[in-house]
Order: sequence, then structure tokens, then C-alpha cells
Amino acid sequence: MAATVVLAACGSGPQERASLDDELADAAEAAAAGDGRLDLHDATGFDWDQLGVFPPYTSADEVERQLGVQMPAAAERQMNADSDVFLAFVDDGELVAWSVLGRGRIAVPPPAGVYEPAEAVFAVEPRDDGEFALTAMDPAS
Repeated sequence: MAATVVLAACGSGPQERASLDDELADAAEAAAAGDGRLDLHDATGFDWDQLGVFPPYTSADEVERQLGVQMPAAAERQMNADSDVFLAFVDDGELVAWSVLGRGRIAVPPPAGVYEPAEAVFAVEPRDDGEFALTAMDPAS
């Protein structure tokens, strides 16, 4: 799956990558039709060495504490929705992309935590309503 990182002009840092919600849902659908295994590093199509998955209402300070990067103001405004999960992608100590994963086709998002690429592998479970649940799995399996 090809994708590009959206970067702000004039060096103001990364912007929201709104298309990621649909891209991950498409990848989950493909995984469900295949072996049921979703590798988020492969699904994103850009380089990152840490992924932070944060539940609704996580403070920017907490994200910064866990990942060691400062959140842009635009990202902070997006972190306060009841049902949205905040994703922050870091590469070599720099925030390279972020997105809000709404409760759309992925009804149950990845578990909260900080993942390295090899750890960001999830089992995709189709639900009766056509949506998907992502659960942690052993990347070696």
C-alpha cells in the first residue's frame, strides 16, 4: 500500500494525516480476507521507529512523556474526542506523522501503548456489523 507523509510547509512540522484512518481500515479488510494479521509498519508505507497509540483524552504532556516529542497545537486539539484514538509516528526522535483513528470501520482500535515496528502487529477480527477489531498478537506468530 503506497502512502505519503503530509508535512507542513516552511518547516512547521508534521500535520495530521487524515487519510490514515481509511488506509488502515483498507489494510485491516485485506488482512481479514487473508491471514488475519495486520503489520502496521507495512500498512503505513512510511518510515517510523515508534508508534504511540493513545486513548481519548490523553494529554499532550503524556504523549510527550512517553514518546519524547512535542505535539503540534493542531494535534493537541484533536486529542479530545470521546471515541477517537490518537496515533503518533516517530522516526529518529522526530514526530513524522500523526492521525486520529475514529471509530469507523475499525471499531476496536489497537491497544494503547508505544510500539516499535516489529511489535506493531495485530490480529484483525471481522465483526458481524462489517467493522473490524484489532487485538495485540505475538509478532512472531
